[in-house]
Amino acid sequence: MIGTHYNTNGVSGEQKAAATARSQSQAEKVLQLFADNPSVKRATPSQIYNGMVKHQLITHHVPITSIRRAISDLVKGGMMVKLPETKPGPMKQPEHFYSLKQAA
Repeated sequence: MIGTHYNTNGVSGEQKAAATARSQSQAEKVLQLFADNPSVKRATPSQIYNGMVKHQLITHHVPITSIRRAISDLVKGGMMVKLPETKPGPMKQPEHFYSLKQAA
């Protein structure tokens, strides 16, 4: 399963199920962005976020932290890799590039 809801607010029942479904959906949409744009080999979280908004995979109301969590979950799940290269993000702090894990 990709996407993890970190239940920091202690929600249960339908709220928890909905949050878990959203987190899974966001991870799937990150993968979809790369699948739909094969020329994109690597991107920072901000670039991924902006691409997802541009291609209407998410709205600008989705916090970038949710997309960062989805990327982290995909890295933990072995579907993406964190690259050593960085570039300054919107807040002028370095952001790592990420790419899809290549099949062996």
